[in-house]
Amino acid sequence: LRGFPSQDTAPAALSEAEVASLALLIGRLLDEGSVHEAARVCRYFSFYSRDLALILHCRMLALEEEEAQGCFHPEIQALLAAENSRRHREAAPEKKRLKSCKLHPR
Repeated sequence: LRGFPSQDTAPAALSEAEVASLALLIGRLLDEGSVHEAARVCRYFSFYSRDLALILHCRMLALEEEEAQGCFHPEIQALLAAENSRRHREAAPEKKRLKSCKLHPR
């Protein structure tokens, strides 16, 4: 998501009609599966697309990229950290305890 416009980024001096056209173009590109092209359009025009941002985040998560977690809202980061912690605990080998027993003299 480096270089991808943030939600706070305003489109570079675009009219409402141009913004609507960009949104339509990006939507069609995404419908066709052209994620890379849609991302290029967004970067070129400094245009934020929520749909594209979601797709890129999901792809990063699916690929388990380390930098993905830093791109999310703090609440989502906390959920991801908790899930990773749970997975780590489940994957760790369990330590078996031996039960103590009393020896009875014969």
